[in-house]
Amino acid sequence: MRGLLASTGLPGPAATALHLGLVWGGEQVILPALGVSAPVFKYGGKAIATDLLHHTVYATATGLAYSPVWTAFRVADTPNRCRDGSRTALVTCRY
Repeated sequence: MRGLLASTGLPGPAATALHLGLVWGGEQVILPALGVSAPVFKYGGKAIATDLLHHTVYATATGLAYSPVWTAFRVADTPNRCRDGSRTALVTCRY
């Protein structure tokens, strides 16, 4: 899911916040519908805060881990232009 969000062009923090909303919001809809968990309004405030904290840590860690991967992918996928006008997929140019 994080890769799909990055491909939309959202900056890292916005994609991470949207990822958190999708994952946590999805849990609040899907788990009660499957009968696995009670609806969120039946939890206490402390349980909701703990659940949100865990999902925030997950989304943040995923965003931090994904950021260098996405950057490396974009650098490798984008040809660089050297001073002589040639293009190379490598970071260094021959001079």
